[in-house]
Amino acid sequence: TGALLIANTAGNARMMQGYLDTPYGSDSTYVSISGLSSIYTSNGYDVYVYCDGNNNRNTRDAAYKIGSTTIQMTDAAYADFSGAFVQANNSAGNYVVFVNQTASSFSLTATPGFASDGTPRAAVNGIQVVAHSAPSGGVNGTVPAAPTKLSATGGNASVALSWTASTGAAPYNVYRSTTTGGETVLVTGVTATTYTDTTAANGTTYYYEVTAVNASGESAKSNEASATPMAPPAATGGNAISVDFVGGSTSMAPTENAGVTPEAFWNNATGSSGSLSSLLDDSGAGSGASVSWASDATGALLIANTAGNARMMQGYLDTPYGWDTTNVSISGLSSIYTSNGYDIYVYCDGNNNRNTRDAAYKIGSMTIQMTDAAYADFSGAFVQANNSAGNYVVFVNQTASSFSLTATPGFASDGTPRAAVNGIQIVAHSAP
Repeated sequence: TGALLIANTAGNARMMQGYLDTPYGSDSTYVSISGLSSIYTSNGYDVYVYCDGNNNRNTRDAAYKIGSTTIQMTDAAYADFSGAFVQANNSAGNYVVFVNQTASSFSLTATPGFASDGTPRAAVNGIQVVAHSAPSGGVNGTVPAAPTKLSATGGNASVALSWTASTGAAPYNVYRSTTTGGETVLVTGVTATTYTDTTAANGTTYYYEVTAVNASGESAKSNEASATPMAPPAATGGNAISVDFVGGSTSMAPTENAGVTPEAFWNNATGSSGSLSSLLDDSGAGSGASVSWASDATGALLIANTAGNARMMQGYLDTPYGWDTTNVSISGLSSIYTSNGYDIYVYCDGNNNRNTRDAAYKIGSMTIQMTDAAYADFSGAFVQANNSAGNYVVFVNQTASSFSLTATPGFASDGTPRAAVNGIQIVAHSAP
């Protein structure tokens, strides 16, 4: 057996923390279920297999098989369970689903595959057998009511969904289509009342419905909601300035693109304090702007130092001595930025390990709180924080030719407050 290095809190975390393990190479793990009643066999059931091992910096593949169905999954490096269930289907994730089973018994085989460190593993944290529907008098008696107030909000190659909970429902199924009324299953087993579809393509309108599930079956579908994901306005040459606080990482090359708005020509700011004049813009030309910064120290995430987003996010300005703040000032912004306004992206992800830390980021009169969650080092996805968990914040519709950012540590689960600043981007709305 094994255990994830996560907080042992009630519910999902405790269920995911411990697991059956295969530490001796290519041995398999076996789980057999028998004696399923007609509550399950009459109308079919789904089998949820939770599979997340303590990999640290290693990536491992495994195959999970029931009957003739085999599902490959990748247990990614630095991806211990942090609160979100991610379905794997020949992809990365922390659970797999075998749908539409009808037998009164089945056997699961978990077989290790490729491992980046040469030690194959195949974790099994838990298993759920969920009936599609139950005969009268079955478990829970009746199916739950349909979820209500489903809303959809388009982002960059993503759509964020939220809905009102159904009493006694766990979990939910999400349906999607590109035509109204044609929704089919997108994902099952969603345990929260929110879900972000990260497989959406920009420019395509998607229609969604959600159902609630309990042991008696699946509810009717919710109201339909739709959204069209769109890419952020593309920054053309000369209307974005990007600064990477190198910290414990290495400097970025001019050709490396990074950020929510991907840009090249990041200006490398080294050390815990200093200044740079004549900052380059995204075309490689001098912008006339300058930056100064001051913090107690620098740090680095324990992630691979690969070109682009990972390198930009790896190093950061740090506040390891408690309640000191980090300060960053930008001055000399030209009319390219001030005439039509600009947005400021502040990247903020520190190496927290098992700890959760809050911080406040302030520009002018605007303060945005963010939570840097435990075991959530940057893994390739940017998540906007707005008084919530994430790894960047955005100050929109700025017009001044200069501004100052203050990063102030707040609550810390281990009593050591921190407020990371990995990088900053200034993106003009439009250029004259």
